Amino acid sequence: MDLVDQLILVGTGLGAGLMGGLLGIGGSVVMIPIIVHVVGRDQHFAQGAAMLVNVFVAIPAALRHHKGGRVRMELVQWFAPTTVLFILCGVWLSNQFEDPKQLGLVFGVFMLAEVVNTMVKVIRPPNDQSSGQETTDQVRFPAVASVGALTGVAAGLLGIGGGVVSVPLMTTFAKVPLRLAIATSSAAMILSAPLGAYRKVWTLPEMSSVEGPITAAITTAAYMAVGAVVGARIGAGLTGNVPIRWIRAVFAALLAWVSWRFLVG
Repeated sequence: MDLVDQLILVGTGLGAGLMGGLLGIGGSVVMIPIIVHVVGRDQHFAQGAAMLVNVFVAIPAALRHHKGGRVRMELVQWFAPTTVLFILCGVWLSNQFEDPKQLGLVFGVFMLAEVVNTMVKVIRPPNDQSSGQETTDQVRFPAVASVGALTGVAAGLLGIGGGVVSVPLMTTFAKVPLRLAIATSSAAMILSAPLGAYRKVWTLPEMSSVEGPITAAITTAAYMAVGAVVGARIGAGLTGNVPIRWIRAVFAALLAWVSWRFLVG
């Protein structure tokens, strides 16, 4: 790995951490396309490395959300267990794609669906999520657990932190206020990200075309983690101050770019 790739990875980690802290996602929607389309690695390798970095994104982001009073344990207790359990199922599903390009297409299609979902909320914000209320009075807690299961599967399958799934589903179906959903996602990733990353990276010798994939994935993740830790703290600190519609608009623009790279580019 030359100096240019090292600098690219550090910058990628910074951007991923910023988006992760701001939006409650692991940052994989930034890292995976850069690793695949700029650094030139395959999809399985990119997902494994990104999942390792998600651990470093989740911890500082969750700490900042906790300091801001947005991590509610009653939500985490329902959400985290199912996320941790089902992320292993998701990794198993991802390893059924022997062709990394096919897995990349699945990644792109999923991101495109999220673009549509997020843009609808930018144009027509849900009334119960745009008022700034941050209570759990209306939360449907069994639905939070169900969202956790779906999040785990998606996180393992796509190599993401899970926030792109959990945040919109929690706000829509479980009636969790947006900022609390972001904080819950970040907190749960502290538990789910290490487990999913370990399983995915451990199976890379069977799935990836990269030579010495485990060592290479750890090295790649280490460079990105340097920037991710800083970016996650900055992003989490901005969450309580940035208007919800702005957050969704940035989210939609990011996902649109990612889906275009995997489906067209």
